[in-house]
Formats: sequence, structure tokens, C-alpha cells
Amino acid sequence: METKKFKRHILPLQPALQQMAERLLANSSEAEDAVQETVVRLWEMRDRLDEVKNIEGYCLTMLKRHCIDLLRQRKPTVPLDEAALMCTETESAAQIEERYRAVKERMRQLPTRQRKALQLKYVERKDNHEIAKMLHMSMNHLYVTLSRACHALRNINPENE
Repeated sequence: METKKFKRHILPLQPALQQMAERLLANSSEAEDAVQETVVRLWEMRDRLDEVKNIEGYCLTMLKRHCIDLLRQRKPTVPLDEAALMCTETESAAQIEERYRAVKERMRQLPTRQRKALQLKYVERKDNHEIAKMLHMSMNHLYVTLSRACHALRNINPENE
């Protein structure tokens, strides 16, 4: 693609490219840099652009991929309050023991199939296909059984019993 053709076809796309980059990056100066880098890359490969049928779509896709790469490189922006993390209250050994006792007691009260399914899944670490075969049930039935068992054990609070 010759210089005049490049200026006629690519440069008028810059406002649309800028808008897309700002929407993706949520930062106008970073978006401006991304658009500029994309236009430079397009300029460097201008000899191959004559083969492209949809130049606008090609440019937008190139910019989008560049913005995604930039987003992947970002570090988390939420600062951690280490002092607050160090002061968090943790369960005492007695509280953990009491919760364990409550879970064991609740498991004893579960229907046999639910108890066996939980045992095989979380204690013996069997996969779902093995469990379904061992308990002679379909995969859907196993999912329902595990869901009901987990629901029965969820949010155990020994103080409420």
C-alpha cells in the first residue's frame, strides 16, 4: 500500500480506533499510545495491506488484540492493607474442632447415598464417573445427590444447634 493510499484508508480510522481503545483500556492516554503503536505497526506492514479485504475490521482487530495484551500485563491495582490482614480474627483450635464435630454429626444424619457420595468425592478423591458407577446412578443423579448433600452441610454453625 503506497503512502497516499495509507493516509486515505488508515488515518481516517484513528477516531474509531481511539474510541475502541478508550472503551477497552478505560484510560485515554494509554488508549492514545495503543492506537499510535497500532498505526505504526500497520505502517510497517503496509506492503501486505493491499491483500486485506476489510481494512477497517483488520485495524480494529489488531488494536483490540494489542489492548488485550496490555490489559494482561497490568498488575492488580487494589492496594492490600497488610495491617488489616494481620489483625483478622481466626478461628481457635476449639472452634475448628467443634465445627469438625458438627460436620461429622451432620454427615451421620445424611441419607446413605449422599453420605457415600461425599465420602467417595471428598475423602477418597474419586472422580464423578467412578462415583456414579460405584453407586449405580446416572451422572445427573450424582450431581443432584452431591448438591443436596453439600447443601445440608453448608453453613454449619455449632452455636445454632
